[in-house]
Amino acid sequence: MVFPALWLEDLSAYFLLRSAEPAPELTVDEVERLRALLNERDSLGYFALRRDKFVVFSKSGKAAVTYRVIAGVALCPADPLGDPEAWPDAIEEYLDVCRRYAWNSATMGCSELGATVWARLGLEVLEIGDEAVVDTEPFTLDGRVMRGVRQAEDLLPAELEDLRTLAATWRGTDTERGFSMALGRMGDAGSVLVTAEHEGRVRGLLQFVPWAEKGLSLDVMRRDRTADNELMISELLLTTPAQQSP
Repeated sequence: MVFPALWLEDLSAYFLLRSAEPAPELTVDEVERLRALLNERDSLGYFALRRDKFVVFSKSGKAAVTYRVIAGVALCPADPLGDPEAWPDAIEEYLDVCRRYAWNSATMGCSELGATVWARLGLEVLEIGDEAVVDTEPFTLDGRVMRGVRQAEDLLPAELEDLRTLAATWRGTDTERGFSMALGRMGDAGSVLVTAEHEGRVRGLLQFVPWAEKGLSLDVMRRDRTADNELMISELLLTTPAQQSP
């Protein structure tokens, strides 16, 4: 394969001059501090507990911003954690780190409140979508033909490992898609896995992670072509206690 000399020079210059991109990993202490900042308002807060991130805290410790550096951009997922009144302080700490290492700053998947705070601190806002929330209490599938609903049960370690293998296989590529709404692992305490089975084989799976004490947020959605995501979600809603809202 032959590459033009000018292209190679541009590529070499990029790697020579690009900002440092250290390998991120949250410490055990940082994870526990972040857990303490999770609240019921933020349905995406749990995804801040991905291990492949850095974190900065406000001076008061009441808020935090997590981020990962990708191609010179310090990318933040969703809103800062913690008390919204302390968000500006945490964001200022994050922006100071960006200036120090010549990183561009950006966030994705934030709420309207989060976007307002980010905009006040100099970032531009682009609206690209909205969040879907289902209240399980009035949810029903009356009038439709339904299969028997399996009761929830704890997974054995071997079963969980099999599901991890299937999820990786169904992803189709080595690259993981998702950041604001992807945990990057399976089987955390409090998470819920839903599987679809046919002829004794698992054909699809969903993972939901905790949203405060009474909710669940969709994380993993993987299947082969014979499984139905809508059916798995519907069956979960019918077996989920009324106080939870996936």
